Amino acid sequence: MRTTRIITATILSAGLIMGSTSGAFASDHKADQKLKPAPSAAAYAVQLAVYNTALANFDTATLTYKAQLVTYTNQMIAYNTQMMAYKAAMVAYNAAWTTTVQNYRTALTVRDNARRVINVVFENAINKARLDFNIAIKSATTTDQRNAAITARNTAVVAAITARKVALDALGTKPVEPVKPVAPVKPALPTKPALPTKPVAPVKPVLPVKPVAPKTGKTVSTENTNNNNGNN
Repeated sequence: MRTTRIITATILSAGLIMGSTSGAFASDHKADQKLKPAPSAAAYAVQLAVYNTALANFDTATLTYKAQLVTYTNQMIAYNTQMMAYKAAMVAYNAAWTTTVQNYRTALTVRDNARRVINVVFENAINKARLDFNIAIKSATTTDQRNAAITARNTAVVAAITARKVALDALGTKPVEPVKPVAPVKPALPTKPALPTKPVAPVKPVLPVKPVAPKTGKTVSTENTNNNNGNN
């Protein structure tokens, strides 16, 4: 009986000691938590304020972007209309330039061919004058006959030169090589507005997990004490 009472008292004392120790530990821990606030809370508050400002700026930028997008859409409609007109103008421009070049080359070819014919006629006239002169000079027996042959040759040469000059003058001036005109100006493609970037929200600090207080042992000690008293 005495032994049981001693054990009970020992257990009761140990429970009281553990309870007081645990209570003191919990009180100290709570005090430490009050004295030492979470260091990231202040930084988070600053980051959150910066984020809210950036988010407001983002909303304003988004409204501006939408207005710019409407303007861009209208510009693209006008651009597409201008591009259609530009393509039609380029087709007409290329066709006109091709026709101009072809006409120039044709006129140049006709003129060159005419010059060749005129020169051939001239050379034939000169050759005939020389041939007639050689025949006449060989058959000439007197000075008058020789002089007549020379005069006939000279007259034929002068006539050939004159005929050639008249024919060349009739061709007119040489066609002037055309200069390519300035092409139609291609319309500029409108610049699409840039989509604003939404700011990233700061990471909220994690709330510390409250430690679980250990059991004080009062219930076990009380039950043991009641049991011992009943036995007595």
